[in-house]
Amino acid sequence: GKSSLVNMITNRKSLAYTSKTPGKTQQFNYFAVNDKPDLEREIRFGDVVSGEKDADAFYIVDLPGFGFAKVPDHVRLDWSAFMGRYMTERKTLKVVFHLVDSRHGPTGEDGSIMKMVGDMLPREVQYVIVLTKAD
Repeated sequence: GKSSLVNMITNRKSLAYTSKTPGKTQQFNYFAVNDKPDLEREIRFGDVVSGEKDADAFYIVDLPGFGFAKVPDHVRLDWSAFMGRYMTERKTLKVVFHLVDSRHGPTGEDGSIMKMVGDMLPREVQYVIVLTKAD
């Protein structure tokens, strides 16, 4: 799913935690890509790294699987509100990838997210739907 895609894109086997059970991601995980590649194995969460961000650096943000995570409704609403703020306020946002399990097709939750993204996402930000688990 999502975490496997993060690992594939970054060419790292275990950067993002993967599990056979869907819905394990229950927080927003930020992965810096191409920033300080000579230090990638040394930098840990919370470290302060001096210097400018590399010109080709960007973030991948792994969001919880809204349709699969077993959480109370108020947590899901908090996630949705945060995602909405992130999409509208993040000035450097370039693309949003929405992953859909190809074995099941879009769920009602996917439809809600698609509508929210369509209503909120700035025009200059690309929106891409990716079908997963088609292998």
